[in-house]
Amino acid sequence: MNKKRLTAAILASACLLSGCSAVIENPPPTSTTEEVFDVDNIRAQDDFYGYVNGGYLYNMDVNPVTGSGGSFDLCNDMVLDRIQAIFADVIAGDRSTYEEGSSRQIVYDAYYQIANSKVTMDSVSVVNLLATIDSINDVSSIDELFKEYSVLVNEYGIPAFYDFDIKVNPYDTTEYVPVFTFHALGDLEKIQIGGTYAKEIRDKIAFNLRCLGVSEEEANERANNLIYMEIDIAANTDLDLVDAAEDDRIGTAYKLMTVDELDNLLPNYGIDGLCRMYGISRSRLSNIGVYDIGHVAYMDSVLIEENLQELKDLAIYSLMDMYGDYIPFDGPENSTPPTADSIAMTITRSFKDQVSELYAEYYYDETVVEDVTNMTETLIAEYVELINNSYMSAEGKAAIIDKLCAIEINIGAPEAGEADPSKAELIGEDALDTLIGVRRNMIMEFVNQIGSPVDRETESWSMSVYAVNACYDPRMNSITIPLGIMLSPFYDANASRGANYGGLGSVIGHEISHAFDNEGMNYDANGVYKPDWIPAADRTVFNERNQALIEYFNSFTVNDVYHVDGKLTLGENLADIGGLQCVMSVLNASEQQDAFESMLKKYFATVVPVYLPTSWHYIDAQELVQKLKDIFPEQEKFIDANEEILSKYFSKKIEAEGEIVVQIKSLFWKCRL
Repeated sequence: MNKKRLTAAILASACLLSGCSAVIENPPPTSTTEEVFDVDNIRAQDDFYGYVNGGYLYNMDVNPVTGSGGSFDLCNDMVLDRIQAIFADVIAGDRSTYEEGSSRQIVYDAYYQIANSKVTMDSVSVVNLLATIDSINDVSSIDELFKEYSVLVNEYGIPAFYDFDIKVNPYDTTEYVPVFTFHALGDLEKIQIGGTYAKEIRDKIAFNLRCLGVSEEEANERANNLIYMEIDIAANTDLDLVDAAEDDRIGTAYKLMTVDELDNLLPNYGIDGLCRMYGISRSRLSNIGVYDIGHVAYMDSVLIEENLQELKDLAIYSLMDMYGDYIPFDGPENSTPPTADSIAMTITRSFKDQVSELYAEYYYDETVVEDVTNMTETLIAEYVELINNSYMSAEGKAAIIDKLCAIEINIGAPEAGEADPSKAELIGEDALDTLIGVRRNMIMEFVNQIGSPVDRETESWSMSVYAVNACYDPRMNSITIPLGIMLSPFYDANASRGANYGGLGSVIGHEISHAFDNEGMNYDANGVYKPDWIPAADRTVFNERNQALIEYFNSFTVNDVYHVDGKLTLGENLADIGGLQCVMSVLNASEQQDAFESMLKKYFATVVPVYLPTSWHYIDAQELVQKLKDIFPEQEKFIDANEEILSKYFSKKIEAEGEIVVQIKSLFWKCRL
């Protein structure tokens, strides 16, 4: 347990509802004099960092909605425009020509439902939802409550109490394993601290209760008690393990436990409660993953009769938080009409597979996919060369190369399947009914994975086709590059080879490198978690190099105060360095400059090359000869043939003048947002 965090939670919960909030205020300024930062007159020789970055930092305009900017945001905007164009084309079509269960039919119906919402207080979906809330209010015991929890899961797709995920077993990648995650009504760390964040959640709980007819006084009291219970749960959670779970992209941060072990850990409702809630038989469970044993044990301890009202309110809040916006408490005439952006966002979240299929139908370019596939294969082949020239033993090199050559490459989009008429049932009587059906279907597919063999294609293509992203999955030993990221400035069919390698190529190289970062290196060519798959001597050197990189990045600070966490960023740093090295190894000198400029343009709007005079001083003739070989590798044979003559000439000049000074121009980049 993180003692500092626990202490903060206890103090915060004590003052949460007494009008006191755990807020640290900055001291008042000591001077009202405003320092003028003259960006345009910074000289490179005086302040090179300011010369390159000053304008960007001073004039930075952060998007207040996304809090970010750059190539990913640019491409995301382009993808959203494309998706809206697809939707416009689909809804302009003839609905009668769309095959039942097809992506076009589902998107057409969902779009019209959301855009022309007809949900009223008399709608079947609203009546049923409010009836479920009444049933929860009528519960008089924990046993009865678990029946209602089962309704939430199986009818509404909401895990109200026990939260768990389904992951590929890292020790046997042919099977899925359920994993207990973390219960929370929001950010656990912020809830543990209490203060303003916890108060905002409490206010939402009270508001929802008032919407359901509870008096203001009672709603506030019940909301207070529920948020106190949530603070207690957060205080009994190891937040370091929460962080580990969030970063657990390869599924090894949890501990596998048997059903019997968990029964001993959870004496109240434990595994039987989980089975009742999710409607599964105990026989389907063998091993279960647990991130934080203390968190799960405390959750079980909360399941007692004296907490019944809070547990009921937790179920009610879970329903209202998910679906409450669709209930027209003030009448449908007072509802705010949805915007085109909000409709597109709702559909892409609810119907990822259907939108992915349509995106591929409209924007799949076989020539582009073939080029990106060739780029990926070229980078893997170059990686093989880098490994052959690395520090590793012959046995280690062979193991690494086997894994490289076994990487499954998924580029563009998966093959489209046939229309499934049963999918038409996802569209309900109204927008609320449809959303409930989608959530219910999602959680049922989720539960059905327990005990089923792993579907490699589904796992490899878990990312949407329109995602502006890419990934490497060590459990599948696969790399996925979806269509969404095949846009400028990452990729442009009309750009130079160097520019495309510097853009999308650096992303692909980065993802390939994740196969051999501090986490990926623990998985063999079959995706099995097996840290000893490479020789121990190679592992030792690998760890030593990792430690050196950690210490290197630890030396960097932000504002001369906050140190970079080299251990936390190790995986990404390794992937960046390995990917860029691989890309630069593929390209010639001219292409390398194009690639580097393209990479910079992913982050800056203006990128200008700046050549500054630099002097190299040599007092050793052999060092200068070696430098010539490094700079002019294509002339290495000529230099080798004349090395003796060159060495004598340089030695004589150094003896006469004390040194040889070489005047060159070094390339730097001036970048601005």
